[in-house]
Amino acid sequence: MIKHSNDNISLEKKQRHKDFLEKARPVYKKIGAEHLLKESNIEQIYKVSEEVTDLNLDWFDGYFSKPILKPFYSKDRWQLLHLVIHASATHKVVYQQDLAQKIGVSVKTIYSIINELKDSGHFIELDPTYIDTKDIDKRVVNVRPSVDLVIAYLDVNVEHILQCMNFLKAHTKITFKFN
Repeated sequence: MIKHSNDNISLEKKQRHKDFLEKARPVYKKIGAEHLLKESNIEQIYKVSEEVTDLNLDWFDGYFSKPILKPFYSKDRWQLLHLVIHASATHKVVYQQDLAQKIGVSVKTIYSIINELKDSGHFIELDPTYIDTKDIDKRVVNVRPSVDLVIAYLDVNVEHILQCMNFLKAHTKITFKFN
């Protein structure tokens, strides 16, 4: 890390540092790291910001490093992926009208995206588990993520969680114990 001296910092930049340190207090308090918020630690504070950015860029890159996740390239498609995997994990029926409303797009758009993802094998039609099929509206086409899609999704997200844990261990007083 480059060692910086406060001797050559303008008054404007010094004020920016003070404002930043004060406004960052609630954020740092969430992770028990408010002890870092001192002018003498400003470079360490910037290093934390850099590492948070690196974590998120790695997470973003993870989504696109796995070919099976490439069709989920927009906010709406990512949200769709999260909602369909959640419905599958919780054994809920996927109502496409509900998805359209939650995502904030038209039902026609959702149908189009889901059909594309079914055609590509990313989503499959499957009755929900633990729900009597007589209780399901026959007009509902229930979709589930493919097994390979769920595995890639979990891999990327678990890797991100592990990186976040390492970040917290490095910059906070939080400790982790695995059972």
